[in-house]
Amino acid sequence: MSVPAYSYMITNRKDPTAILELQAPLPGSGLWWYLSTTGPNDQQYGDYSSFSGVPETTAPASWISPLVAELRAQAQPSLTVFIHGLDADWSNAVEFTGLLGQNLAGQGYRGLVVGFSWPSMGETDGVLYSNGYPPAATPGTVRGNICASVESFGSFIAWTRSLAGQVPGLQVNLVCHSEGNFMLMTGMSGIATAALNQVVMLAADVNDGAFQVPPPPPTLVGQAARIAALSNFVTVYYSSNDYTLALCQGVFSCQHNPGFGGRLGLSGPNYDAGPQEPNVIGLDCSAVVNTAYVSRLPAGVVPAGAELHISYFYIPQVLADMAQTLGNTPAGSVANRGKTATANAYVMQAVTSAS
Repeated sequence: MSVPAYSYMITNRKDPTAILELQAPLPGSGLWWYLSTTGPNDQQYGDYSSFSGVPETTAPASWISPLVAELRAQAQPSLTVFIHGLDADWSNAVEFTGLLGQNLAGQGYRGLVVGFSWPSMGETDGVLYSNGYPPAATPGTVRGNICASVESFGSFIAWTRSLAGQVPGLQVNLVCHSEGNFMLMTGMSGIATAALNQVVMLAADVNDGAFQVPPPPPTLVGQAARIAALSNFVTVYYSSNDYTLALCQGVFSCQHNPGFGGRLGLSGPNYDAGPQEPNVIGLDCSAVVNTAYVSRLPAGVVPAGAELHISYFYIPQVLADMAQTLGNTPAGSVANRGKTATANAYVMQAVTSAS
């Protein structure tokens, strides 16, 4: 019997169809569970339907059954959850989840990609980026929405644990982009148990001391320690050419950790400040994530006008690296990586044959 190939989304947006500026999180621990029956990696938000009339903390049976069947049919069951960044409404969240799944599959990843969508706000609401540092759990700003999403994020993580119990050998991965990494860092800070395999952090808009081994509390150092503690490996993909994060670092400096103003996705882990968590891999993608390299790719590989900040979704060499990482290739054995003198720090080496 053939296994149905569907597409799956999870969200804690109070009203997924509301305009971007009015986004707010669901209260409490509830989630909406959306499914498209039109095929895998569906990028059209209109194809998705909610499979519950009210928010639920765990997946409805009609939603979870085809997902479990698809995962059990894999030789090595693998689920990757994508968490988007800032300026993403429901349609953007669906589009980029499907795009990531499609492009990773094109590079050999054989797992299933689903999306978790938090209530991001629009670019025009940049002045509402935060409400002080550390931000309060008050909906109405970008990071306020994130902090108010912690309880429902906990429901999502608990669901991944329960899913692993239904699919023997399942490996759960996370891929987070930009501000989605702040959602991850904030959401994981209160998680007691999880069993994540690979965590991939793309262009992370979090502080560059997030993975520094912290001294005893209270401290703002090592705010991402729970991510490392509850995962097998974390890989930080960063580029010094990311002008979006450079702008964020400068304009919103008062909203960042005062001890570590650098952006993790711009300069990578702050190795000079102290030792980092031992399972965190720093990968400098500057030789590939740059305008000159992108301009040499065949026309249409990276859409015209796309910012370098989102080019990770399109550049074949970056996607091939991610596919190998999600497939558990050891960090030092991933193709076209060069080792540095710093422990667990690598450089992505540009190849001219990327297409």
